[in-house]
Amino acid sequence: MSLLLDHVLSELRGEQHALGFKAIEPIEALADLQTVAVARPACFVLPAAEDYLTTQEGSGLINIEVTSRIDVVVMVDGALKQGRRQNELVQISHNVRDLLFGWTPDSATWRPLVPEAARLLGVGGGHASYLTRFRTVSRIRKQGVL
Repeated sequence: MSLLLDHVLSELRGEQHALGFKAIEPIEALADLQTVAVARPACFVLPAAEDYLTTQEGSGLINIEVTSRIDVVVMVDGALKQGRRQNELVQISHNVRDLLFGWTPDSATWRPLVPEAARLLGVGGGHASYLTRFRTVSRIRKQGVL
């Protein structure tokens, strides 16, 4: 899944200024928030899950359909007062959704990304964050016996 993560980070970084982010980082940077100041608005990308559906053809070819989910967390400074920060948080999150919806990391490997869910992740510590989960599917084929 790290290859998918790298593709998504690259796509978001290519649009960093248009999206208004001061930082776009993998999840490891989020863990450093307690000790390192991260400029906001910021975006963090993390692999969320993979599910596998395995079938075998009569010829012995094994097909594995891999459903990958990746989370994008948008974080803004300040409390959600008077709706201003809430509007900023939701607008930036929708801009990310619009950018990644239908985008294909590598058409030979994955199907286009689709948003699967979104929610307010948290408010506190001087920031608010919003998570959007995206899903894509890839296929692995290999000769073998189940």
